[in-house]
Amino acid sequence: MKVKRRVLKGAVSLLAVFLLLSLGLASAFAQAETGQIIVRAADEKGALVAGDVAGRYRACALHRALKVIGRFYFLEQVLGKPGYLAYLPSVYAVARRMLAALPGFAGTQARLAVHVPELAAGRP
Repeated sequence: MKVKRRVLKGAVSLLAVFLLLSLGLASAFAQAETGQIIVRAADEKGALVAGDVAGRYRACALHRALKVIGRFYFLEQVLGKPGYLAYLPSVYAVARRMLAALPGFAGTQARLAVHVPELAAGRP
């Protein structure tokens, strides 16, 4: 029984480290210049995956930004935990930048801005 618990604890610890590293990488990918670095590296070395690397990067960054916006609103507005909305201005900027860079999402930004005015095009 002790061996199983140690193995389980080790697996949980590894999972926690993996999740923290993933969150750190996702955060790094949301930075403005990271997308350019990834695309340049993929072009120079030959992309490991076929297709539009830049488009997929932007879609992932947009997905992450929208998840953070939704979670932080939920934490502050629904659960009543103060302070989360103060962290959103940079996330709004990432979401606006990714929406502008993805031509297939042209109408999405206007629809999102109805509910989240900070995502409206033309905002700083």
